[in-house]
Amino acid sequence: MKNFGYCIWFLPKNTKWNTFTNGFISHMTIKHSLTLSEAQNIYSKLNCISKTVKLIKNYTLSCEDNFHALYYTLEKIDNKPEWWPDNAHVSFLYKYKEQITNSEISHHHSHNISKICTFDKIALVDCNNKHFKDWKIIKSK
Repeated sequence: MKNFGYCIWFLPKNTKWNTFTNGFISHMTIKHSLTLSEAQNIYSKLNCISKTVKLIKNYTLSCEDNFHALYYTLEKIDNKPEWWPDNAHVSFLYKYKEQITNSEISHHHSHNISKICTFDKIALVDCNNKHFKDWKIIKSK
């Protein structure tokens, strides 16, 4: 199981996207693989803003350390904050040790997900040695 440690996430205002994931909270990762101390320090320095983002049309499949993901890259935004990641994206499917199947991709596309969403919360998240369905938000602002 891939360990993402403690993370800092940017969360969507409308949690409808959560219904399209396979058991985790939809988010854009700002930072991952942090210790709790590092995550708390970064979280305390970040100012929350509201940003409307748009998913690009086509999804991407990735695999790293037997952790598979289906995600959409976010279109470039104007006036992005200094903490905005270079590879800004939102994932909708995760799997360990198994590829995401064509059937799962088709099922995901059948939901006709809104491509535009406003993000307005920053969260400190415990993803340390946990299955993605057990990741927990410690605090948010």
